[in-house]
Formats: sequence, C-alpha cells, structure tokens
Amino acid sequence: MKGGVSGFTKIAVIVVAFLMVIYQMVSSQVLLLSSVPYLNLHLLFSLVVVFLAQARDGRSTAFRLWMAFVVVMAILALGYIQLNWQEIQERAYFNTAVDLAAGIIAILLVLEATRLATGWFLSAMAIGAVIYGFVGARLPAPFTIQSMGFEQTMTNLSVGLDTGIYAFLPISANFLFLFILFGGVLSGTGADKFFLTLGKIVMSKIRGGAAMMAVLASCGIGMITGSAAANAAVVGTVTIPLMKRFGFKPEEAGGIEAAASNGGQIMPPIMGMSAFAMAGLTGIPYVTIAKMAILPALIYFGVIGLYVYLVAGKHRLPMAAKEPIDGKELALSSINFVVPILLIVVMMVHGFSVNYIGFWAIVTTVGISLIRKKTRPTFTQFVNGFVSGTVQAAGIGVTTAAVGIILATLTMSGLSVKLVLGIETWSLGSLFLALVLVQIITVAMGCAGASITAYIIVTIFAVPALQKMGVPFDVGHFFAMFISVFAFLTPPVALVSLITAKIAEAPYMKTAKESCKAALAGFFVPYIFVYCPVLLLKPKEPVFAVVAVVASLLCLVSFQFSFVGFLFSDLNLRERGLFFAAAVVSLVSLVERSFPLAVVGAAVFVASIIWHRARIMPKGARLEPSQ
Repeated sequence: MKGGVSGFTKIAVIVVAFLMVIYQMVSSQVLLLSSVPYLNLHLLFSLVVVFLAQARDGRSTAFRLWMAFVVVMAILALGYIQLNWQEIQERAYFNTAVDLAAGIIAILLVLEATRLATGWFLSAMAIGAVIYGFVGARLPAPFTIQSMGFEQTMTNLSVGLDTGIYAFLPISANFLFLFILFGGVLSGTGADKFFLTLGKIVMSKIRGGAAMMAVLASCGIGMITGSAAANAAVVGTVTIPLMKRFGFKPEEAGGIEAAASNGGQIMPPIMGMSAFAMAGLTGIPYVTIAKMAILPALIYFGVIGLYVYLVAGKHRLPMAAKEPIDGKELALSSINFVVPILLIVVMMVHGFSVNYIGFWAIVTTVGISLIRKKTRPTFTQFVNGFVSGTVQAAGIGVTTAAVGIILATLTMSGLSVKLVLGIETWSLGSLFLALVLVQIITVAMGCAGASITAYIIVTIFAVPALQKMGVPFDVGHFFAMFISVFAFLTPPVALVSLITAKIAEAPYMKTAKESCKAALAGFFVPYIFVYCPVLLLKPKEPVFAVVAVVASLLCLVSFQFSFVGFLFSDLNLRERGLFFAAAVVSLVSLVERSFPLAVVGAAVFVASIIWHRARIMPKGARLEPSQ
C-alpha cells in the first residue's frame, strides 16, 4: 500500500511540475492572463508542487494525508480567488465572509508551505509580524505602531490581491522561475560533469590543486545555476573527499567548498535569486546588475584561490598527479553549456526580458543536448532536471509570498519608517556604522535560509537610510543584495556550511568558521565598493579610483596572509600582526578617501613581506618555488 501511495505521489509531482513548466513557459511568450489571475495561478502551482514534493519524500501515512488535505485546501481557496478575482477586487475592504475565509486559508497555506520549504524561521517571523500588527498599538514607545482592524489586515495580507502574499510574486513568476528551472535542466544534461572535468585540469598544475578544482567547478556550476545549496550538494560530493585525500582537514575542505559554492550567486551571467529580485524590485535592468558584479565576483574567487594556495602551502601539500583528459571530448561537450550561456548574454545585452530569455535558454539547452548521442541525457535525467528545478522554484515562490506578509505589516504599521530613522540614529550619522548595522540585520534575516528573504526584507528600510547618507540608489541595493548572499555562510545558521560539513564529516561550527575565512572577500568587498564605486564599473575620480583598487586588493590579500598565517613560510605572531595592520590601514584609507593612508598601508604591506623574507633566509630556509 505504501509503495502504491509513494508511486502515486511521485507521478503527481511530475505531472503538476510539468503543468507548471508549460504554464510559465507559454506565459513568457503569450499573454494568457492579466496580472492578478496570472500571479494567483503561479502561487497555486507553487503551493501544490511544494506540498506534493513533501508528500513524495514523507515517510509517515499521517504526514502524507496532511499534505493531501492542504493540497485540496489550496485548490479550493486559490481556485475561488481565481474564479472571482474581479468581484473580490471591486469589493476590496468590504469583502464577504467567503472572501476573507479564502484569504485566511491562503495565508495559512503559504506559512505551512514556507515552513516545509525553508524551515520554521521565516514562517515564525511572518506569524510574529501578523501578531505584532494587532498588539503593537498597546506596546510602549518606541515599539508602538498603528494597528488596523482584523478585516482590513486580512484584506491587506491576502484578498487585496496586490499586497501581502501577492506583493512580491512578480519577482518569482517573472524573474526567478524560468532561470531556476534552467539551472535544473542544465544540471540534468550533465553540466556538473563538464565543470568537474574542467576542474581536473587545474589539479596537477598548482599547489592545492584538489581545492582549486573545487573553486573552479563551483564557480562554473554556480555561474549557470545561481544556487549555493544545490552547488554545494552536487560539487561537494566529489571535491570534498578529494580535498581530504590530498591533506586538507575536513573542516577546511568543507569550508572551501561552501565558500566557492556560495560565490556562484554573485558570478555573472546567471547570478543568484537575490540579483533577479533586485531587478524586479528596482527596475534596474538585470544586465546592468550583472555588469556591476563582474569585478566583485572575480576578486571574490581570486581571494578564495589565494586562501587555498596559502593553506596548501602551510600544510606542505603535494600537487596532484596529472589525470588523462580527453580534450576533444571536453571541447565538444562544452557546446552544450557554452551556447546557452552565450545566448543569455547576447539577449540580455539586447534588452530582452528575463522571462523571455529564460524560455529560449531552456529550449536551446534541451535542443543541443539531444544532438549528440554521447551527451544526450536519458529520459529519467531529463525528467529529474525539470522536476528538481520546478520544486526548487516553487519553494522560492511560496517564500516570496511569506516575505510579503512581513513587508505588509512593516508598511501598514509605519514600522518601516521607524527602522529607517533607527538606522540613522543608531549609526550616529556614520555611513560605515550604518553599513555594519545593515549587515548585522541581514545576517539575522539570513537565518530564514534564503538570501532573497534577507534581501527583500532589509532593502525596504535599509536602502532609504543609506540613500539619506549619500549612497546612490543602485549601489545601496547592490550592497544589500551582496551581503544577503553571504548570510548563507554566517553562523549561527549557515545553510551551505551545514551541507558541506555533513559531506566532509566535520564539526559544523569549525566548517562555518573556515568558510568565513575562505570567503573573506565576500564580507569586505561590499564595504569597499560603496566607498570605491569603480569596482562596480562606476569610476568617479580616475586617479583615486586606481589608488582605491590597489588599496582594496592589498587589504584583502593582507587579511588572508594574516588569518592563514603563511606566505613563503609560516608567519610568526608579529608578522601576522603587521599584515593585519596593513589590511586595516588600507581599509581605513578607502573609508576616509585618504591617499596618504593608502600609501602607509602599501608601505606596511611591503615592509611585512621584506621582514618575513629576511627572517626565514638567514636560517637557511629556501623560498618554495611558486607552483
């Protein structure tokens, strides 16, 4: 009986997933429905896919019955809204009992689906926001807010049809779904194998090659999927055991893979969900956001590579043996992935919509993968790619709906205005302290398990506050987007580190610590590009721009020397302190826009290298040749 139920739910997931795929892909080319029913049907599909996927993976009969019940309720509640949306809009704030019942059920279903997709944190935040909306008027200052009646609140959260659970659905439906699906389809056609093979070329050519392979493969796969968790799960099962075999500690192997996988969210052309959310929220063309990310992403992966090189040197790890690779086959198989990526870039440059581009990227990927028999995916791989991409995208759909509940409470109550003023007050008017505050809040929001959640919530009140302090609109949003991505790596809830720690069989907190060290640039680069917009390809003062770029690189390199404790040989405490001082001075020179401080930072950096070399040479130490 259990086998029959399991088989039925698997088929149901596949059928509904493909129906959602067809709906979204056709909608990207043809206007099937107006905005409200289009988004409502997107939410209905997302809820049903999440519930059915959970039923498929569930073990107990009771849980599967519960999933069946919520699927039926989703169809009834959102089906009612789908059939009566015009009348519901016309009687807004004077809705019938049936309208409100459908809206309340929709809210509860979104909360349950979000709990299943991302855990309790975001659902608890949304529930807390709703309760706060009712009791806030009775709280003492500064927590006092304007409260509204039950009916008005429920209308704003649901059957208003353009606020609450519907407010951010356009981001999911128009910007995220098809590109998340594209990542699933591309993985189903063997993209992970291609980039892992490409990474093997690096293994035998540089010290720490096994970890360099992880960095390169994760960068490549992350560049086409934009998913940190999926990247870590796919690549980590290959690279982490390999790193451990070549001498990296388990927590180091897990940390390096976590940092590299997370970087895929900032690597153009296909960045993470937060970048697409930024395009949807701000109206800034996605191609502009991708251009802004080029230098920060290259710096980020460069600093991870430096960390790997230094750790390998510290452990005196040997280079890996050269593996035979069929260059001709690698070149031929690259067509499957290079062509869709080039298509995406060209279409973005020509200004096509994200949804339109996603459609043709998927069609191109499927078409090319079928040409050669050797790279042609099996029917099962093909189906799994579409289903896994749809399930992931559906999870993001319900998450954006839940975020809408929180944001509706913030805006209705006036709390968002208080938070803007609060950031200005708590930072004492200092832009640097304001940036630190925003990062701390974003890390807390990142405990919800999705960077898009942290970005959308924080940007509502953080970006206006930063704008008041002189940060341009696009730079403020890019700062919020960038730091939200790295909430994935920051304890106490570091989802990517948790995944890689399990694969590496290493302690979670030690792995999270190593991932933060490897991902050092991800935490400092956002501050740097606020003060040095040239990193976003927005140069203002050419002379200082050059100085700022040099100071930025010296800052990040010096921090890595200091934290790892290795250069040509092991660094002693004094040398690590000198490199740390060089990093701090270089960072301050950017904040204060001071050319003299930049010179001092560079001088301390050079002096530290000379000091270190002078210390090890008299003892007969020989500098290790660069590999």
